Amino acid sequence: MKRALVLFLPVLLAVVGIVLISPSAQAGSAEFRVRASTDDAEQRSDRTVLDSSDLEMLTDKGRQQVVGLRFTHVAIPPGATITRAYVQFTADESTSTAVPLTIHGQAADDPGTFTSAPGDVSDRPRTTASAEWTPAAWSSGKRGPAQRTSDLTAVVQEIVSRPGWASDNALAVIITGTGTGTNSGVAKSFDTSAKTAPGLHLEWTTGTNTQPTPAQEPAPEPTAGSTPAATTQPEPTPEPAPGPEARTEPTPDPVPAPSSAGVRFPADSGVINLAAAPYNVKCDGVTDNTAAIRSALADYARTDTDPLETRFSFRTLVLPAGTCLVSDMLHAPGNAIRLMGAGQAQTTLKLKDSAAGYGSASTPKYVYRPGIQTQSTGNDNTAYANYVQDLTIDVGSGNPGAVAIRWAACNSGAMERVTLRAPANSGLRGMTVESGTGPSQVQDVTIDGFAVGIWGDGGPVNNMVFTDVTLRNQRTVAIQNNARVLQFEGLTVTGAPKVYEALGQQAVFQVIDANVTGPGSGTAMTAVADSYIYARNVTASGWGNLVTTGTTNRFVGKTAIAEWGSANFRRGDTSVPWTETSTVQSLNLPHPDAPRSTDYDLTHWAKANATSGNSADDDGPAIQAAIDSGKQVVYLPYGDYTIKTPVIVRGNVEAIDFMGSRVADASTGKISVGNTTSSFVELRNAAASVTFEQNGPDAMVIRNVGAIGATPGDVIDGTSATGAVFVDNASGRLLTIDRPISVYARQLNREGRGAEISGGATIWLFGDNLEMHDDKGEPYLTVSGSTAEILAGAWDNLADAGRFNSTTGTAVYNLTDSRVSVVIPGVYRNAAITGQWVSDVVNGTRVGNVTSSEVLVGPVARDFKRATLPLYVSP
Repeated sequence: MKRALVLFLPVLLAVVGIVLISPSAQAGSAEFRVRASTDDAEQRSDRTVLDSSDLEMLTDKGRQQVVGLRFTHVAIPPGATITRAYVQFTADESTSTAVPLTIHGQAADDPGTFTSAPGDVSDRPRTTASAEWTPAAWSSGKRGPAQRTSDLTAVVQEIVSRPGWASDNALAVIITGTGTGTNSGVAKSFDTSAKTAPGLHLEWTTGTNTQPTPAQEPAPEPTAGSTPAATTQPEPTPEPAPGPEARTEPTPDPVPAPSSAGVRFPADSGVINLAAAPYNVKCDGVTDNTAAIRSALADYARTDTDPLETRFSFRTLVLPAGTCLVSDMLHAPGNAIRLMGAGQAQTTLKLKDSAAGYGSASTPKYVYRPGIQTQSTGNDNTAYANYVQDLTIDVGSGNPGAVAIRWAACNSGAMERVTLRAPANSGLRGMTVESGTGPSQVQDVTIDGFAVGIWGDGGPVNNMVFTDVTLRNQRTVAIQNNARVLQFEGLTVTGAPKVYEALGQQAVFQVIDANVTGPGSGTAMTAVADSYIYARNVTASGWGNLVTTGTTNRFVGKTAIAEWGSANFRRGDTSVPWTETSTVQSLNLPHPDAPRSTDYDLTHWAKANATSGNSADDDGPAIQAAIDSGKQVVYLPYGDYTIKTPVIVRGNVEAIDFMGSRVADASTGKISVGNTTSSFVELRNAAASVTFEQNGPDAMVIRNVGAIGATPGDVIDGTSATGAVFVDNASGRLLTIDRPISVYARQLNREGRGAEISGGATIWLFGDNLEMHDDKGEPYLTVSGSTAEILAGAWDNLADAGRFNSTTGTAVYNLTDSRVSVVIPGVYRNAAITGQWVSDVVNGTRVGNVTSSEVLVGPVARDFKRATLPLYVSP
């Protein structure tokens, strides 16, 4: 019998089980998706709808309804203590109306699936516990913090504490509300796509050393709209025979340290298990691991003695589950380190309480400082390819001068799935952005506590992209900025007396899709004169006013900002002032999150038996053989590889993990994403000059991919391309798209590389970073017959770009017969700012022309001058 856990909601969701359990079973984390058409439902007055393409909370065409969601194979052991619970939706439509909703669970040990009978959702018995939820504004396609319910811990705890509860049961939730005619959120249902169906996220502890029975591997994912049989499971699809180049090897034993959260790696992947010899890190909350972790960082960091072409490949060091105690700063003596834990809720890097050197807020000291390549300069602008993932950093009690992390990453690098935490009255800053840090990406990060959550110093030039970041309970301000370009998408702030404070005139703050809750009074965002704020799709509550620029209070008593900037925007050649009642003027295109593979079942992984380190070999056939093995994930052990013949991604593959390797191409070598059984293919973790080609219906995701020295890589589309292209944190990419597909890019550091968008394509670009020194090539962007929304990052050295001028008609952004909106937060140069920024031509007539003399120019600070184009919109 299939078992499920059902939660009652005005929208019902089905769940896919992704179970992450520690070896000791003392802590666990899981996400379960709705897995059948009958496991999410909209109950109306006359019937219950099981096959709707969306879940409308609260009304559909004026009809009030109740939503139900049922999650199956919920592998929570009896007696577990739930520590966190929420339902994650994907927005099907953009909404901005706040409608209160109430969420109950179904009071049943193992509830059945929904039926079309009238009242099938609302007639089910409900838990005593409930949760109130008023969703923030939603942007179509987003699956982030704004699309998460309030905490459901009490609801789920009541269900799993029932005497009849058993691991692998089902669980259901019921969503109800009052009011008619408005929706607080419209979510994608299972019938839209199994990949974007609602998910139930759970975290728990057991308090014992008995490992719970994990959920059985679910049957092959059903097609949207189908109803799975109650007791039968389809036969597994036979794996295709290996190709002629395939070599069969037994599956290696996994690296044991990361297995606690399901983040597992094969033993021969090149991942360094810090729990093993010679480091023997013990995350028992007692052992001081400072010396051991420092030793590992020193052994694997890269320095300026390494050849240029190897400096962007990186090594992965994994901490085990538990509390990893340290007593002093961890500072890598070089760059290119990926420091990982077993999971955000499983591994905690904790500073000892009342640690020496952390006792004064006047002398800040870091817990972790990623390293830089050129140690002699002390400048973070050589912090290439640094990563921190899947862990929590806790600064401990009695450490008022502690900074959880001085973030250092540039060109490419990312902090992902990380919590930075400070107990009450401890911790000065959660993270700092200093010196030459950036461009890089911070994604899915929570900062809890500290006087200041994020602090940007007075050194401009590079920008930082923050995606789906939550800050809460800061004592002074959530974000404090002296002179950085800080870009936020999906920002949530609660429990802080202020959201943002600009202290310096060069500071730039760009925020979209935000939800900020205040203490009941005060100003949400303050900025000194000449600094710049751009805000769009911001919802707020608990503030006296939302913005103060200089001495002027704006948005007094308001609860939302549709779109606004602190300087006039341009529509063609016309300058237009913003008002507090301005509607959205930019294109405001949908910008869904990039899909991510979370398959760490090593029976689904295949090794590419390529030859590392020999550039004379063609590693393409070995990679192709692994792809054709029928597995879902292909990995290349850390090393150096060369691809000389085309590699076609097909079959069951959803990810290729290069493990931080250097991957070059030669001759006709490229990696082409064709037609797979997945809805996406993720190409991740590499320093690569190889060409990535989108040439099929599945989304192609490029994640955490840097360049090889000064050698760029291409991103192109082929003649069969219909799927989207996603880019999360990549550098040195040449982008050429000439078919009507969509491109969504976050933290694309093009350096001096060009981009050409044509053929009816659509591009949404958040963080377009350029260096325009004469030796960097042509950092142009040409958009022809297409649609583009660009929220650019920081441009460096535009003065060297004298070739971009109004006399020749060549601009950095060249727009022809296209729909375009552009924001350029900052251009920095320690000399005059010159050149033509935007040329907009329609039907042979120039309708918009932006030069350096027509933009907002800030003051000089630290030998750098800032110029900003607040917003340009095609007329």
